[in-house]
Amino acid sequence: MSLNTNLSDDGKVLTFSINDSVDLSKYRPMLEAANDFDKDNNVTYIVDLCNCAELRDSGLGVLLNLSRKQNKEINLINCTPEVTKRIKNSVYSSSFNLSG
Repeated sequence: MSLNTNLSDDGKVLTFSINDSVDLSKYRPMLEAANDFDKDNNVTYIVDLCNCAELRDSGLGVLLNLSRKQNKEINLINCTPEVTKRIKNSVYSSSFNLSG
């Protein structure tokens, strides 16, 4: 699978590294990891998109649903300019924190 999940040593940051594209096949594993590692709702979520060249509507929906289901902002890092533009131009941009 092209999704890796890592919980920081202090248990406060859950990072999802996506190595190709964000699509519907990533939703369930991401949600399950979030539910497993964030039982007290005190974990920060980071999605590393360094190898994600594009973000289609379904991928944006996956990230948005994770944000809504967990009731928190998702931090997106290492976005390409195209992905950054796509997110900033969406009506849901407030659900994400973009960096790098």
